[in-house]
Amino acid sequence: MKKLLKLLQSFYLAEVARPLPLLRIACWTGLFLWLIPTFVHPCELREVVEFQEYVDPAEMVCVPITYHSTDGFRRDIAAKKADEFRYAWIGGSSLLVRRPSSDGLEDDIRFLPTLVQPLLRKTGGRRPLALMYSLEAGRLYDEYLCVLDALSHQPDLLVVELNPVWVYCDKDISFWPNLYADGVRLIPPRPQDWAYYLLLTSPSKMAEGALSPVFSVVNDRYRYYYRIVQWVQRGGGLAHRAAMQPTGDTAQPAPPRQTRLWTMPIAFWFMNELQYDRFPDPGVWQEQILLHYFNTSAAAANAHILDMMLRAIRDSGVPTLIYTAPLNPEVLRNPQVLARMETINAALNHLADSVSDPAVCFWLTNPDHPLKPEDYIDNLHLKNPEKFVDQLVDRIARILPPPREQTRAHEDHP
Repeated sequence: MKKLLKLLQSFYLAEVARPLPLLRIACWTGLFLWLIPTFVHPCELREVVEFQEYVDPAEMVCVPITYHSTDGFRRDIAAKKADEFRYAWIGGSSLLVRRPSSDGLEDDIRFLPTLVQPLLRKTGGRRPLALMYSLEAGRLYDEYLCVLDALSHQPDLLVVELNPVWVYCDKDISFWPNLYADGVRLIPPRPQDWAYYLLLTSPSKMAEGALSPVFSVVNDRYRYYYRIVQWVQRGGGLAHRAAMQPTGDTAQPAPPRQTRLWTMPIAFWFMNELQYDRFPDPGVWQEQILLHYFNTSAAAANAHILDMMLRAIRDSGVPTLIYTAPLNPEVLRNPQVLARMETINAALNHLADSVSDPAVCFWLTNPDHPLKPEDYIDNLHLKNPEKFVDQLVDRIARILPPPREQTRAHEDHP
């Protein structure tokens, strides 16, 4: 082993001592990255942005690229127009309202950000446009990055939904590592927040974020990958793969599907510690996490991330509503879960009391929201949101200035 290390060391030092070969490699690599878009075109952005097909882009823009991508936020968001009331809405999959179809066809899918638009159309006569950051299985640090990206688009209103299951679960603080590359442009202006970014992000993600503005092929890397996959599926690659598949009696039966919850361990400096296979029943895993994996102390990672998020919001001056996603009342019938929820509410109330800005409002929905078990598909996702939307509209109206003041402020600061 010592001889191997010595050999590698001597080779490395020899290459460093001869910078010309390294410079030549860097130049050819840059030329290659620059020429790729000339010969290969990526797939359409709409093909890799989830949920955009369900809504008119003139009403709502879905910002995160699909979870399976290597890049995070789309960068084609147009500058805000003079007649536009722009608001950003950040949350998990519970931003989707899915009403099962009675005829067995496609479900009726709606979104909380668009359901409040009748109120926002009265905001000084400007056209409302929602920027939706819906992160399926998103965790607290993912939402923090979404807040930074949303604020970079100059919203007139910010709404942040906190999942009560994850808000104080310090064993699993992030799930969307494809957002980290965008941290290269979002985090540097906030040096007090560098520590967590450096703990979570690998050097390769930082390099991707630094090269994305220079090379379009790096910025659109997942779209190129998706285009190649489409080509393979349409062309000879598909036929070759089909010929290799076992047929008839030689095919092996599919293994029984394991009930495992979705997780993405972060395999660099920081590792998610939550082991989902301890919770084999997906119907009770939210309860188990609330009972066994939460930490509301000021020293916990989640408390630090919430502080980072609030600092960014206060610095922006944008009117903001922060609310907890309403849980199914069936979950809260467990007295232990209800006691945990009261502890979480107490911690969030303490956080809200520390915010002296009247433009930042907290709304802790559990257990006092108006929804019934029949309004839910499961423990978190709604199918009948009308009563909840009415209360959301009322809370948003409280933090928005009167229409005349909004119009005057918009004219003073175009």
